[in-house]
Amino acid sequence: MFPPTDKEVEIVLKASRISQRKRKRRFIDLTSEYATRLRSRSVKVLEIWRKQGVPHDIWVTIKERVDLVRKYNLKPIASRENPSFVQDELTQLEGQIESLDRDVCSDPDFQNDTGIENCELGLLTFTQLLRHFAARTSQKQNHLTYLLTLLKVHEPLPDYSLLPNTGKELMKIDGLDFPASISGPTQKKMPEARLINDGKYFHFGIENALKGASVGLIHRDADLLQFVDVYLQNPGLLPKILRDRIEAFDTNSKLDRAKAILKGELHARHTDTVTAVPHYKVDIHIDEAKLHEDKNAVTITPILGRIHSIQPRATHEEGTEIILDTSVFVVGFYVGKGKPDDISSFLSELINEFRQLSPSNSDTACIQGRCLTASLRCIIADGPMRSYLKRTKGHSGYWPCDRCIQKGEMINRAILLRSVNAPRRTDANFLTYHKGSLYGDEHLKDIRDVSPFVKMDFSMVTGFIIEPMHTGIEGAFSRRFEGFILVPEEGKLSSAKIEEADRRIKFFHLCRPFGFDRYVGKLSTCKNYKIHVKRNILYYLLFPLFQGILDETDLEHIMLLQYGMLLLGAFNKKPVSRTDIIEAQKTFQRYSIDLSELGIPCRFVSHQVTHLWEDVDKCLRSGNLQAEQIRNRCIEKSKYQLPTTSCGTIIQNKVQLVFEAKKMTPCINNLKDLQLVEDDIGSREQ
Repeated sequence: MFPPTDKEVEIVLKASRISQRKRKRRFIDLTSEYATRLRSRSVKVLEIWRKQGVPHDIWVTIKERVDLVRKYNLKPIASRENPSFVQDELTQLEGQIESLDRDVCSDPDFQNDTGIENCELGLLTFTQLLRHFAARTSQKQNHLTYLLTLLKVHEPLPDYSLLPNTGKELMKIDGLDFPASISGPTQKKMPEARLINDGKYFHFGIENALKGASVGLIHRDADLLQFVDVYLQNPGLLPKILRDRIEAFDTNSKLDRAKAILKGELHARHTDTVTAVPHYKVDIHIDEAKLHEDKNAVTITPILGRIHSIQPRATHEEGTEIILDTSVFVVGFYVGKGKPDDISSFLSELINEFRQLSPSNSDTACIQGRCLTASLRCIIADGPMRSYLKRTKGHSGYWPCDRCIQKGEMINRAILLRSVNAPRRTDANFLTYHKGSLYGDEHLKDIRDVSPFVKMDFSMVTGFIIEPMHTGIEGAFSRRFEGFILVPEEGKLSSAKIEEADRRIKFFHLCRPFGFDRYVGKLSTCKNYKIHVKRNILYYLLFPLFQGILDETDLEHIMLLQYGMLLLGAFNKKPVSRTDIIEAQKTFQRYSIDLSELGIPCRFVSHQVTHLWEDVDKCLRSGNLQAEQIRNRCIEKSKYQLPTTSCGTIIQNKVQLVFEAKKMTPCINNLKDLQLVEDDIGSREQ
């Protein structure tokens, strides 16, 4: 008898009911042992059909395969008068197949051909498969812990037949998951990146993020936590799409609302509550980050946003809600070698969107159907990025300071700024700070190359924040701290004193509180310290680490930075009093003056700390196709991640949503707020 082809094996197994469903994998992709076993089964079945005939129930399917019938000369079994004969034949055939299968598996020739002693696959436990998967793919233990926690808490019923075959099918995404705007057209094809110079740019949008529908939201539904307190106190401040998402967690309220709509009770009162258009004030953060350790590799420059406050109307600040604990969202990102040279193209979509969302925009097409307005409150960036965005000379120029007008002195190839009482720069005169002006100031690189933010009438001096992380911690403190360890001209400590400090660091490591996510390494590695480590030293370890090691004058001088940061509310989110702001101003100015008196150069990073107090009111809170891969990961998180807090807890109901918000937001501090969750949403809207 001719051996059957792969396709004929599939037909025979399916018709004889040995395979209950169509095989998902091709026959050629099966293991050699399993394919040999299936082929042997089909051969035995064909031999039975040739000798005894094909049962009538199976013949209905087989007769349509003319090539198979002719090849093996198959015929149906002659009909008999007993109506139960067909069923008896099927039962007998199944028994013969099982017997033949056992004979085939126990045949020495078959075992020699397949190289196994037992054809039957052993049953594997779920735990064994998880361990195999973890070992095979080198999973991180915290990822496995999270998976095990989800399985134990939710106990999902397994339905393996409905599982996708590939990871790509499991996390399927397309252009429909990436809307250009909340009301804009979408297409199934994934949008292409916009080319800027030698890099690529993707824009997720501000309006989408404010409505909670952007793929740039870091945690897809955890962003709702920042709005829970606003919703409980004044739901009219939120757009309808956000209110609907919060109310979706309350299944009882959805049923009540459906009943009210059917009765005609909800429409009138609902329209009365959504007359005002809320106004959002947004902070933008732009910085460059490495994707790889290689210095020549591409970098990513993301544009991040966060909501500072929401007010009922753009023209009235009464009733404004400041959001202290906000979720950061991605507005867009650029992937390329360094920052994009064409800054106008890089910022064009960001600025155009702010123009469209501006309360002063009178374009009918933009106003129609608009449920919110937004404005840019401030831009947060470090020194080099501020210089890039403002198109000004950086720290290496003679006029580097963003806030005061003074010319630096070049000493030992470093620009020094000695004055703390120089005239202040103003927003109105920003475009006059260029070469050839009456002021003699060369702050701007080129008057013909102005920042795109100038075109949207943004405050180019006070609108760019001098924030504490880069200025106070990474700037002034880091420079002075490294001088004690590495620079002889700036008071470098002796080897014996550094060893004594390292011994204290080891002791501090043993006493480190659980909440400290990083520990301090040896002082010799201070250039590699992360910002968290430097912050912990400045706020907690500075005095016990250097008491008795530094000279009293040096210790008092560097502790001025700690005192000034604490005055500006390093541990407190509440607004800082005017008295503390003035005291912090004097403290930082004294630090800068004493630095020069100690004979240490007051560079740009040390001088900037004297302006840190000015912005305290705005700083209450502190491979291949890499661009496409980052875009896809954002879309996958947006589409498939369940309503989840930042710590991984899945939110399933309204009570849990408010409880998680209560832990994050101190404003929800009594049982009365929790009781509101159980109230009828329809009555609350009245």
